[in-house]
Amino acid sequence: MNATQWNRLQEIVDAASSLPLAERSEYLEHSCKDDETLRRQADGMLAAYSQAGVFFESAVAKAAESASYVQDLTIGEMIGPYQITCTIGHGGMGTVYRAERSDQQFRQSVAIKLVRTGPGTNQELFSRFRTERQILANINHPNIARLLDGGITDRGLPYLVMEYVEGTTLDRYIATHQMSVFGRLELFRLICGAIQHAHQNLIVHRDLKPGNIMVTTDGIPKLLDFGIAKLLTPDATLNGDFDTVIHTRLAERLMTPEYASPEQIRGEVITTATDIYGLGVLLYELLTGTRPFVIANLSPAEIERLICGTQPRPPSTLGLQAPDGSTTTRKQTDLDRIVLKALHKFPDRRYLSAAEMSADIERFLNGFPVIARPDSFRYRSRKFIGRHSLAVAAALAFVAIVVGLSANLAIQAKRARHEAQSADAVSQFLVGLFEFTKPDATQGRSVTAREILDQGTVHLNAEWKGEPTVKARLLNTLGTVYYQLGDLDRAEILLTQAETIYTSRSSTSFQDLGENANTLGMTLLDKGDYERATQKYLRALRIFENEKGRQSTEVADVLNGLSSVQWIQGNYDAAEKYQYEAVAIDSRLLGPAAPGTLTDKNNLETILADRGNYRAAEPLAREVLAERLRVLGENQPLTSTSENNLAFLLMKTGRFAEAKVAMQHTFDTRRRLYGAEHPELAVSLVMLGWWNREQGHIPEAKQLTEAALTMARKLQGSQSLDTAFDEDALGLVFLDSGDTARARPLIEDALRTRLGKHNPSQPALSQSYDHLGLIDLAEGKLPSALEQIRRALEIRHRFYQSENDWVAISLNHEGRVLMRMHNLAEALRAYESAYRIAHQNFGDAPHPITSEALYGLAEVALAQDRLAAARSALKESLRMRLALYPSGHPDLLATERLLKVPPLHTNN
Repeated sequence: MNATQWNRLQEIVDAASSLPLAERSEYLEHSCKDDETLRRQADGMLAAYSQAGVFFESAVAKAAESASYVQDLTIGEMIGPYQITCTIGHGGMGTVYRAERSDQQFRQSVAIKLVRTGPGTNQELFSRFRTERQILANINHPNIARLLDGGITDRGLPYLVMEYVEGTTLDRYIATHQMSVFGRLELFRLICGAIQHAHQNLIVHRDLKPGNIMVTTDGIPKLLDFGIAKLLTPDATLNGDFDTVIHTRLAERLMTPEYASPEQIRGEVITTATDIYGLGVLLYELLTGTRPFVIANLSPAEIERLICGTQPRPPSTLGLQAPDGSTTTRKQTDLDRIVLKALHKFPDRRYLSAAEMSADIERFLNGFPVIARPDSFRYRSRKFIGRHSLAVAAALAFVAIVVGLSANLAIQAKRARHEAQSADAVSQFLVGLFEFTKPDATQGRSVTAREILDQGTVHLNAEWKGEPTVKARLLNTLGTVYYQLGDLDRAEILLTQAETIYTSRSSTSFQDLGENANTLGMTLLDKGDYERATQKYLRALRIFENEKGRQSTEVADVLNGLSSVQWIQGNYDAAEKYQYEAVAIDSRLLGPAAPGTLTDKNNLETILADRGNYRAAEPLAREVLAERLRVLGENQPLTSTSENNLAFLLMKTGRFAEAKVAMQHTFDTRRRLYGAEHPELAVSLVMLGWWNREQGHIPEAKQLTEAALTMARKLQGSQSLDTAFDEDALGLVFLDSGDTARARPLIEDALRTRLGKHNPSQPALSQSYDHLGLIDLAEGKLPSALEQIRRALEIRHRFYQSENDWVAISLNHEGRVLMRMHNLAEALRAYESAYRIAHQNFGDAPHPITSEALYGLAEVALAQDRLAAARSALKESLRMRLALYPSGHPDLLATERLLKVPPLHTNN
């Protein structure tokens, strides 16, 4: 049965179900005419629904009817700022087009999904489409295609602008790359992670199939099409334009039958267990190349009987091989159990979550027993034990003692031999490592520790003959050292080699697996690869949480990493949540002043500061710095990090003299610790550049910021967010020097990088838009300047609290543009709002935001001939700028010049 036949059948059944029983036969005879198969299917479907007491609503017919009409867009047609370039495909709810942004702001390929329309289109279908837009806006996961934009076309049709995924569907990707079973399972676990994220956000996908999963050229799966997803608690997120509750029978019954769960087929309540069944079907198909059930040419009643009443064949009976290529019965059986547990007819007998299913696959891959077990043994055992509980308990106790003693002796003997062999192999490696430093090898030349490390890496990969697990530990150790030295590329290579060995050995400890995944996460985070960093952190979290529980120092360490990923991407709520939990865990387990707890507090302080909560951040920063100085001393990386964080707070609160001392000391310490190149040294350079730019020392700012950008590009790549930050900083330096031609490309490059890493509403993007507005202002492009700055202001209003100083900064810039446009009333409003926020945050203390707002208020008052108000605001602005800036600073000179304007000067 193809899609057209299915839609026709649904239309006939829906119409027939609304008629009295006496009239149905005549209607069916007329509608089906001489098509006996269609009549038989319609009769069976009506009978099945009558028995179940479930009928399609009239909306099904309307939706089916509208699905056959597509209001195609033409190539070159505009949807908002996007120009259609081609049609990608047709889905159950609409047509998908590829488009390019064409408003000259930046280049970006997107996928646009437009709702199907035509005769019979109903409000419910439109509502479901709007719901999809809201659902996608609420989720953010590296393996779920991101929502970039959305709106209503000129024709009144809702549309979504999605991340364009360059790649192929999951089934084609696997076939093209001839992936091993091992590779398929690892890919499937990433999909499980995406589903788990959706479930945690109270969203069920309900239509999992290979066609709804794209795999990028880098091998990253992306889950698409939440078109029939169900919000478990719709009122939690639907309001305003999204007030349509989607718990309708129409939404419940839209499905792809071959991938549908028994409860979907029967029209029962949909829960997260429905997606677990979908994952089971998906895994079955990934492993065998076929689906559990073939429903071609079957009537709806036959489909229901097949899916709801028939057990699928175990995958191993279809020629399934184990991940290593063998056909070991145990491995086949364990994988069968995983798949069949997910495909259980009863939802409560499936895996409790996608994370639990993923963890069972991980156990399988690592050679550990899986939790999935066949029903028959469990039921028989439970009943037998219930009848003979005392006898079974006694027998089990005796067996446990015997087996335990025997196993313990065997394990101890094996462990002793293994540890002796491992120690000998490590000793030989170390001896060989230092052979490189002998005089006949060096010929009198001094050998650095880095050269010894490099030689050790070569020696380990070329000549190691010992236990693979020991080699993995050495690779992990060397990778960690390279990470600490800032050589992120080499660190990633070695840590990945260790990971490969660890995951292939059943003897690998959870500690080794977890620590390796965590360190890989740290490395990928510093490289700017946030999707893969998140995946590694989540893997480490699963490992440690399964083995040690949530309340463990290992879990707290991973939560720090997850918090950092969220923070650097602007997801402050999630970052703060992770970080507070890490502080609570380590404070309880280690103590409030332990090194691990101080790391947690340091990271929390960073998040609070970035959100503008300086009153909470500064005491925390000073506490952590004081403790680290006391325990670790000043020549230590963690201490330098704390000092740098304090310097940032001092800069943001206008205490420039104190900030310079802390910044310079941090830079000197890091240069001693790291040498000439390191990501942390680049941070210190750009901080010093920031200070010099604020003080009006433009040549010094340019030299320092260019050095930081060069270092960041070399060590972290051109697409990292750290590099984007440095590009943005250097663009501002050129802007302050009047060189907008060199400023604009840098700011635009930073924007492109940030758009690639962030959602469209994240706060880091607001910096790029705000600074592009300042460039437009300097070039006299006032309408464009106002548009860019208001775009930044909108993001900052939406993301930060309304009293945040980032909001005040954009308000000051908005006031500048409005003043140039001679819109005095609006300029006054912007400056007054900026002053109110700045004064609330910083009081009467000298601060750049407050002084700029006062200067703007003075300009407006002067233009309105309110001379007393202008003079008062200028004097207060001058008082602050004299305290903030050295003589000759442009802002200071501007204030002094304005005070000398005759109407103000003569009445002085």
